Amino acid sequence: MQLTPAATVNSGGWTQLTGTATVSWTGTLSGASLYVETAAGTDGYYLDDASFQ
Repeated sequence: MQLTPAATVNSGGWTQLTGTATVSWTGTLSGASLYVETAAGTDGYYLDDASFQ
C-alpha cells in the first residue's frame, strides 16, 4: 500500500511525506509493525517521526 505519492528528496535536508491507512483486525491486537522502503529499495534514509493512533 502506497501512502504518499513519490517525491524527489536530496541528501541535504528532510522531506515530509504523509499518509493515512485504516486497518482492521479481529481478536486482541498484541503488536503492530511499520515497514518503510524507497522506490529503488536500495537507498538509505532516516525515519524521524511516525505514529499509530
